[in-house]
Amino acid sequence: MLPLPVLDDKSFREIIEDALKLIPRFTPEWTDYNPHDPGMTFIELFAWLTEMQHYYMDQVGEQNYLKFLRLLGIRPKEAVAAKVDVTFSLPEGYAAASPLIVPQGTKLLAGEVIFETLETISLNKAKLVKILTAAGDFSDNTEANRRLGLYYYAFGEKAVQGSRLYLGFDNSPAELTLTVNLFEDYPEEGSHYGEQPVIIPTARVSWEYGYREIGWAVARETGDWRPLNLLKDETLGLFRSGRVYLARPDSEPQQEKINFWLRCTVVQDGYEIPPKIHNILYNTIGAVQQETLSGADNPLLLTCGSGLPGQKIILQRTRVISSTFALQVEEKNRESNQITLMWRDWQRVDDFDASGPDDRHYVLNPETGEVFFGDGVNGAVPPAPVRVGEKNIRVVTYQVGGGEKGNLKAGAVNKLLCPPDSELADLLVENHLPAVSGAEPETLDKAKARARRELNTVSRAVTFADFEKLACMTPGLRVARAKAFHGKEGVKVVVVPYSQAPNPMPGEGFLETVRRHLDMHRLVTTRVEVLPPQYTVVNVYASVGIKPRYDPATSREQILMGLEKFLHPVWGGPEGTGWPFGRKVYKSELYQLIETIEGVDYVKELEVTGPEEGDQMKDQVKPQRLVYLGERRVDILSPGRTEKGAVR
Repeated sequence: MLPLPVLDDKSFREIIEDALKLIPRFTPEWTDYNPHDPGMTFIELFAWLTEMQHYYMDQVGEQNYLKFLRLLGIRPKEAVAAKVDVTFSLPEGYAAASPLIVPQGTKLLAGEVIFETLETISLNKAKLVKILTAAGDFSDNTEANRRLGLYYYAFGEKAVQGSRLYLGFDNSPAELTLTVNLFEDYPEEGSHYGEQPVIIPTARVSWEYGYREIGWAVARETGDWRPLNLLKDETLGLFRSGRVYLARPDSEPQQEKINFWLRCTVVQDGYEIPPKIHNILYNTIGAVQQETLSGADNPLLLTCGSGLPGQKIILQRTRVISSTFALQVEEKNRESNQITLMWRDWQRVDDFDASGPDDRHYVLNPETGEVFFGDGVNGAVPPAPVRVGEKNIRVVTYQVGGGEKGNLKAGAVNKLLCPPDSELADLLVENHLPAVSGAEPETLDKAKARARRELNTVSRAVTFADFEKLACMTPGLRVARAKAFHGKEGVKVVVVPYSQAPNPMPGEGFLETVRRHLDMHRLVTTRVEVLPPQYTVVNVYASVGIKPRYDPATSREQILMGLEKFLHPVWGGPEGTGWPFGRKVYKSELYQLIETIEGVDYVKELEVTGPEEGDQMKDQVKPQRLVYLGERRVDILSPGRTEKGAVR
């Protein structure tokens, strides 16, 4: 690294002394150097100014850092608006023949914070009154769906093929849009340079409908279930949270007081994490913490051009969402022989560095609401109005919002902002889950830290370590571990998904999603094959003595839990980061593990066997293989008795 020169190398006193040394050379008649002399006052003044210039020459200011970041393609992030799902409820006794429409952009209130709906929704009188899961046995999850903090498995803990989820409505709905919120308190999904997830799900589900009575017995029947067309599935078959848009049923019930059922069936299993549901909501739509303004709403958005360089206008509102800002200037139409006026769109830019004298550009500061125009050299100057007194600059529309103030608790969004005589005035609205994702604007220090992280982020797969890091960063997937090694025709990458299972296995869709991500970043001449892990099962049988006054059942449970954690492919191993690929299991490690558990006195016997019953564990495990705990049994020896444990 080249040494950086120090530009601020003289102090205030040294600058004065240098100036005093030059006086006899240029003005020998000046002999009074005392502070009362006016010339000394000027020398001290200019010395102070020179010292300030030297100081700033030796500094890198905020504007410099912003320019450097832009050279790297990085800009400080603007404020992010919080998002939330809101559920509408029709008032009691509502009996209108046609569905009630809540248009896009409807304003909602949470105290003084304004939210706007993101799309139009048609409200239904039908209510979701029953939720059943059929995975071997039937379980009623209706109450769990209503209570905050409770969760239930959509298709049971295994989510095997043929498992079903039943949703019962008290009436046939006009539209079928379900909002499914899954339990997602797991490690964060992979992300890479803002790439959008393109996930290929392994598991597939089908949707059917039928007319039954609300209850258990009829849900068990195999009556007339008809397929229901899936218009759009943001959940990818309940792989993630989102909305499910279903077509309207093409038939109506033959008799009154018959309720409507939806049935979701696992057609092909393959969930890495079986879907666990927080709640399923109906008459629900997304909202964002923002407020839309237009010229009609805000007369201060209109102003006139001065015709002078460097004009600045100030908006009435701050914290502008810059992507929604649209500005027009009224100008003469130069393409016509007659003098006509027309409104022209101007383009927002980050700065005027690349702007020419005729470029209709402006710079917006979203935090302060300031709009800057060019000087005629870099960026065009808005002309003065043709008719004196008229306003020829207008903001067509923009939105304001964003920040942490939008991160509100559940139930905070509870009011519609509409006229009292509106048909929406009596609607009830509530957010069952907190509003999240609101963030303040990124500071310069945070932007610099992000730049360092992104510069250190792998973007091209060259080495084995690159392939492993990129596999774990596959957008939308939770890849717990990856291992790359040589293959016959290229690079093989083994991926382990995050899972609670003792031997996590990725589905075909999971592997294909990782492969496509690696294909985007590999070298042209490299072939990539993504494979599931191969496992070697390890069976452990132990006979352990415990100290007096310790409970045998508790000690056995603690030993079993310790073995399950230590031999787990994701969070096991000596370092707690997953069992190392290709590493064999040493008895000494298991002895040490058991003896460190509270209450254990000694280990009398320990047997570790391989896949075949009675076979001793092989000394070597293949480099691409992992181990997981199979059968285990712990016999507890306490003073005066022996308690044999059951094989698990």
